Parts: sequence; C-alpha cells; structure tokens
Amino acid sequence: MLFWILIPESERGKGLGTHVMEHIIAVADLRGVPMTLSPSDTFGGNLDRLHAFYRRLGFVTNTQCGWIGAPRESMVRAPRVGLGR
Repeated sequence: MLFWILIPESERGKGLGTHVMEHIIAVADLRGVPMTLSPSDTFGGNLDRLHAFYRRLGFVTNTQCGWIGAPRESMVRAPRVGLGR
C-alpha cells in the first residue's frame, strides 16, 4: 500500500508523475491486481487536472461505495493483463 505520491510543484508538468504511475500500473497489471486512489488537493494539486491525469492512465470514478474497499470519492482501475505495458 502506498499512501502518497507527491510531485513538487516546481517539477509538475515534466512527465515525472506519468513515469512513476506507469511503472506502478505495469506492476499492478503483471500481478493482476486492481488499483484505487483518491486524488487530493491537500498538497496544492488541482483536482480537475488530477482527475484528468488519472483518467488518461485508465482510472475511472468509483461509482460503487465499497468496490475493492474503496471510498466513494476514489478512482479505480482494473488490471489489464497481457497488454504489454
């Protein structure tokens, strides 16, 4: 379980977050496990941009409270096995 991924404001928009997330997603896909996350503006992020970022990575808004134990405000992503990420 990973609690936070925080990219310093000065480093945002340079692809670092995408690189980190693509690596984490690849591992989750290889293991066949779903992912859940809760975008937050706590550390200065913009929620609209965060939601768009995660949607580009295959996450969708959780519409069922309790799906894989996720809180309702979360986003989820099913594993994609065999896609060669």
